[in-house]
Amino acid sequence: MGENSEIVINEQDRQIILKNQNLTQIVISNKSTKLVKQVTTFNASNNSITQMSGIRPFINLIVLNLSHNNIGEMSDLDQFKSLSALILNNNKITKIQGLEHCLEINTIVLSHNLLTGIDGIQHLNKLKKLSISHNQIAVILFLYIGSRKLQMCKFRRTSNQ
Repeated sequence: MGENSEIVINEQDRQIILKNQNLTQIVISNKSTKLVKQVTTFNASNNSITQMSGIRPFINLIVLNLSHNNIGEMSDLDQFKSLSALILNNNKITKIQGLEHCLEINTIVLSHNLLTGIDGIQHLNKLKKLSISHNQIAVILFLYIGSRKLQMCKFRRTSNQ
């Protein structure tokens, strides 16, 4: 699969795994658009994807892994009401955003990005694991997660600041 290839989904597919495929974008083939609703896991890690716009049709995702790409902005996440795990480490993300409707999320991995703060997660009552190490966050003044169920928070400041 090359950088301009379309993703084809078969009727039995519940997981889409596209690791190390040299992808620059996520494009669903026209014949697969009706089948995206059955997919619960999408993993396109270790590619060169710059935008999240291609994931929008996967409305029933539980796990989304776009780690080790070149994504600069969190986008198109508002429709993922069932999303449990969001894995976006090793990208170029500067701000946590778009999680207003992701109320089922319990795991967020955003380490090795360009974050300067952690606004945008206060309403996530089910959040248990948060990894934000190796970002540009200097201080966390107040970390309040609605339910206080947060069991793990990895925070290690990038040393070259």
